[in-house]
Amino acid sequence: MIHAIRAQQGSNSGPAMNTFDQEVGTMNASDFKNTTQWPITYWHKGGTSQPMDVSVGMVSPQLASGTNNCPSFFSGFSGMMQPGGDVEMLASLAAAKQAWIDIAHVYSALLDGGSTPALVQQVQASWPQDAWALRAQLLGKSPYLSTEVLVEVMKKNILPQAMVLEICLANPEATKKEGFVQWASDEAPNPLPGHMIDLIAGSWDEKTLRMELEAQMGQHHADMTLAADMLRSAYRADTTTIPVDDMLAVWQELPSYGARYGELTLHLRAGRHTHARNLLNGLDALHPMDGGRTGERDRALWYVDRLEALHQAGRTELELDSAEVAEWRAFALAGNDIPGGWVRNVLCLVYNVCLPHEGGAEGGNKTLRPVKPEAAAEDAAPLLRLMPNPAVAVVAMAVDVPGGIRGGHLRILDMAGREVVRLPVTATPQQVVWDTRQQPAGAYQVELHGNGTRLATERLVVQPR
Repeated sequence: MIHAIRAQQGSNSGPAMNTFDQEVGTMNASDFKNTTQWPITYWHKGGTSQPMDVSVGMVSPQLASGTNNCPSFFSGFSGMMQPGGDVEMLASLAAAKQAWIDIAHVYSALLDGGSTPALVQQVQASWPQDAWALRAQLLGKSPYLSTEVLVEVMKKNILPQAMVLEICLANPEATKKEGFVQWASDEAPNPLPGHMIDLIAGSWDEKTLRMELEAQMGQHHADMTLAADMLRSAYRADTTTIPVDDMLAVWQELPSYGARYGELTLHLRAGRHTHARNLLNGLDALHPMDGGRTGERDRALWYVDRLEALHQAGRTELELDSAEVAEWRAFALAGNDIPGGWVRNVLCLVYNVCLPHEGGAEGGNKTLRPVKPEAAAEDAAPLLRLMPNPAVAVVAMAVDVPGGIRGGHLRILDMAGREVVRLPVTATPQQVVWDTRQQPAGAYQVELHGNGTRLATERLVVQPR
């Protein structure tokens, strides 16, 4: 799966308000470069907010009629819940979701006349002598044809290319969808020539009602996602506990495919393996399962099965044996998708097996591993050592800073970035012991501070007793 930014940036009523240098001496997409397969519509207000040098055919700048004054979305939010802030954010999430539902209802009724499967079947059943009738029918439903219908038309190869171009030009939003232009020019049974592809890309500059509907849907979805993100951030900032059920309720409010995986992780966190499995098995009733989603769902089921088996054996993913680590490594390398990312995180954080996400050498750039400030040469003795690691009951943290330490302390953080404990370091060398028996199993970050800076960082794994 290739996940990218939203295809609608801003809307006609609320344009995006980035500013650009608009350097056009060298046309190299210096204002907006899009290397995904999804063309992006970027709504601007003119002036320096208009991107001038963009990826040709992959970014469509649109002049918006509305004005975005960028008011504060929620007053006083700084990662901690303000008094009454949860009520305000929940209300905003609900309002944005209702607006999205209202527009989505109109949009789905217009798309292919509300009957995408039936229209696809009609295309499949058409024969060459019916080309003119099919052309008239398709143009009659324009500009609300889906990408699926356009692809089916070209796969059947029953219309002359002039008719295909005519239908594509009448449906610019459909031709902008992920990979369509590339498929139409390279992989279709009768690929369109370059001049036709150029005309199709040029049609994206024309505003249509469908474009406005898609932009408004994107904006309302962004609004409810922002409210949900702020709620989850506030919950994570709770210094006593992470309210799993409250966070689960927020995920369940979001009607997107990705939100279902956020919901899934919370079920797994709570040990609700049956709930997680039922959620995955019901995905195809809620969301289109094209573009590799079926395979991604099947791999997520594999992950749930493994976690449940570990749980039934009285273990967690922090206690894999060598054969299981090898199995998980093979699974992670088999796909760059959501469950593959989960497994990569476990392998890197717990077993120091850090795998590439999008190519690259194994053991290379480990963005999931805590970053160590390299104040000394690589072959120098470590300033901080943890023994044993993983730990079950206690961990001894050995500190040895040549030249002494001033204002020294050890700071232990959980994986949400919250400080669990701070322990003084009064001399060097010194060994500081921490009782881990009352701590939840999981990965922690141990930081050594002194002499006015952070001197070293190590990863600690606490295993369940």
